[in-house]
Amino acid sequence: MIEDSQASARGVIGRVLINAQIAALLVAEFVHKSAGLSKKQQLTGLFCERDARNGCEQTAMARPRRYSRVKVATKLAQANALARQGKPQSEIARTLGVSVVTLHRWRKEADERNRTRSGDDRIARLELENSHLRWLVTELLLENFKLKEAAR
Repeated sequence: MIEDSQASARGVIGRVLINAQIAALLVAEFVHKSAGLSKKQQLTGLFCERDARNGCEQTAMARPRRYSRVKVATKLAQANALARQGKPQSEIARTLGVSVVTLHRWRKEADERNRTRSGDDRIARLELENSHLRWLVTELLLENFKLKEAAR
C-alpha cells in the first residue's frame, strides 16, 4: 500500500515537472518573440495568440482611443451646432462618425472638466477675498492698538 502511494506520488510529481518544463519553454519562446516590444504590445500579442489557439478571431484587448482631446472638442462643437439646428442625436452622431453613446460620454467628460475649472476659479476668487479681508482685519487691529496707546 505504501509502495502504491509512493508510485502515485512519483507519477504526480513527474506530471508536474513535465508541465513546468512545458511552461518554461512557452515562456522562453514568448520572451524571445516579444524582445523589444512594450508591455502593452506583449500583452496584446499574448492575448491574440491565446485567442487564435481557442478559435477566436478577435483580440481580448480594448481598442485604443481614436480621437485626441482637440478632435473631441472640435467634434463636440460641431455636435452643438447641429443640435442648435434641431437635428436628433442619432443623426448628429452619424454625421460625426461616432456612436450616440460616445457622443454622450464626450459631453459628460467635457461637462466635468468645465465644472472642475469653474470650481477652481471660484476657489481662487475666495482665496483672494480671504487674503484681502485678513489684510483689512490686520489694519483695523493696528489702528485699534494705536488708538489705545494714544489714549494712555
